[in-house]
Amino acid sequence: LFEWRALQHIPVDVSVEPMSAPYDYLHVNSIQPLSDGNLLVSARHAWAVYKLDRSTGEVIWTLGGKHSSFHMGPGAQFAWQHDASLVSDRVLTVFDNGTNGPIKSEQQARGLVLELDEQRRTATVRRAYTTSQRFLPGAMGSVQILPTGRVMVGWGVASYTSEFAADGELLVQAALPAGIYSYRGLW
Repeated sequence: LFEWRALQHIPVDVSVEPMSAPYDYLHVNSIQPLSDGNLLVSARHAWAVYKLDRSTGEVIWTLGGKHSSFHMGPGAQFAWQHDASLVSDRVLTVFDNGTNGPIKSEQQARGLVLELDEQRRTATVRRAYTTSQRFLPGAMGSVQILPTGRVMVGWGVASYTSEFAADGELLVQAALPAGIYSYRGLW
């Protein structure tokens, strides 16, 4: 249905991943078909989310990373992320891991809800969801805004899922047994 070759559209130098063999310079971990027919792609190793033209594969815009098309407001930059999702034309959710395991870019992970203004090319933090445990999972994770306005955050290899009120108050937290991980914690 669709084939996309990243090297034809995104240069290797966008990566923050240290060189290794084999080298996965983007590490795509979520793809969302959008209502306009295009695709939203999360590239963990570039610390960026890309909107791609589905018919040509060209990058329409880049959110975050080394060459962001958007001015990233205070706290809006993310690192080693998972599960990017455009939930409306102005709201994007992303799980900000803050680490890939060996490299720690942040002190804790967070569920991030960003307000995007595509016309002005700005990204601002609407809300960041964290817990007192200061989880910092090296992989996986998710953010889901529920119809009620509550927010589910899956903490990846930290093996927890949290439910928050829209204002950030932690309501419920569940843990999986030790050694069992959840790629995404969804309701």
